[in-house]
Amino acid sequence: MKHGAPLAEKIVKKDSGARIGGVNTVRTGYGAYAVAGNVVMMCELELSSCENLINALESN
Repeated sequence: MKHGAPLAEKIVKKDSGARIGGVNTVRTGYGAYAVAGNVVMMCELELSSCENLINALESN
């Protein structure tokens, strides 16, 4: 938490609407982050996708 969460917060605050590419544009950036144990997970689209992964890992 001490080192990972502040950096994740900084990355999430950056413009996540940046786009790269020509015909097939790709969205860059992260919309959210989650902390699970000692792991900081960057969530590309929304927090629910990270939560689903965390729940799947906890059930195993």
